[in-house]
Amino acid sequence: MSKKQKNPKKEDDDLDDLVNHILSSEPAKPDNECAEKTCRQKTSLMGFLCGYCRRKFCMKHRLPEKHSSACEEKAKIASRATYKQDSMRIITEEKKKPGSTYAPNGSSESKSRKNLEQRLKNKLKEHQKQRTSPNK
Repeated sequence: MSKKQKNPKKEDDDLDDLVNHILSSEPAKPDNECAEKTCRQKTSLMGFLCGYCRRKFCMKHRLPEKHSSACEEKAKIASRATYKQDSMRIITEEKKKPGSTYAPNGSSESKSRKNLEQRLKNKLKEHQKQRTSPNK
């Protein structure tokens, strides 16, 4: 017999795990229990559905890192993709309008805020003069 060769694709590994789980002699877990093998926590009140494996977990096992290495990898890939997209968006905005993103002194928001503060000070001075003028 030849040794079982590992398939480099993660999807095949997930499928193999699922088939092995179905064919195993373990009794099926109820729908209101955590999907983690060793956990018996009820999930009817506070259950969390994993976005990667679509199984329901308790509060302790809700994070992908806690319940599956495959879900952990998928979460890392998704996080990196989101970070890359956000970075590219920020770089693109910065190229179009320099000083528009995360610039403490050059942003239009800080200039607008300074403008509003100056207008408020002028308005307060004007009202103070109005209060003191009629009394004299």
